Amino acid sequence: MGSATSLAVPSWQVDGSREPHLQFANDATRSALKERLLSGDYSDLTAAGEVNPQLKAAIVALIGARDTESTDEDAAENEQPSVISKRRAGLELIVTIATRLRNQNIYNFLAVVLSVLALGSRVPLQFWGILTMMGVLFSDRWTRDLVKEIGDEVAASRHPHASVNIGFGVTDNKAYLTKVTYINAHVEGLIDAPPRANGQFLYTVNNLQVPVIMPHGIDLEMERGALSSP
Repeated sequence: MGSATSLAVPSWQVDGSREPHLQFANDATRSALKERLLSGDYSDLTAAGEVNPQLKAAIVALIGARDTESTDEDAAENEQPSVISKRRAGLELIVTIATRLRNQNIYNFLAVVLSVLALGSRVPLQFWGILTMMGVLFSDRWTRDLVKEIGDEVAASRHPHASVNIGFGVTDNKAYLTKVTYINAHVEGLIDAPPRANGQFLYTVNNLQVPVIMPHGIDLEMERGALSSP
């Protein structure tokens, strides 16, 4: 059968300061995972294959090297820049399944992204369970907890360029008669009839913006509960 091929994982997925059985799924690696999900950097989608060159080479030797990297044809077909080609995605999936079957606690980036996409696409739980059993996806519960955790952290954070000023605004649509012409004012038989007006309308919007000056020293993040309605 030949010599066995070792499996490696990207450095951010391992916390070497912990015990061997706690090096993968812990606060440090979870924090690193969330940073990558929020950064918009998709280079980690192919990380599993890059750190396992022997396994990648063995798979390529079986399937062939054609289109294992992003190409212009992929971008043209998808009508957007291709992050990862079809065959390269399949290659990464094989390596992903191999690493996760070896250790299900590894936060493989491709598996996490696929799990989040499955959640957003409302994949049926029965089918989701099969993919989880195969090591393709993380469980529905795990994925929901991760997404909720990221959402709560984003909601509680303050953007570095965000304004601390608050206020309220009122908008009202208005229509004005800008030019008036009286008609039927002196037509025979209609002398006693009230004149009717015809003219041109101007449609506009009135905006009222009023700043709310908060007392000095109030932190809106700390006093958020006090500002909400009971």
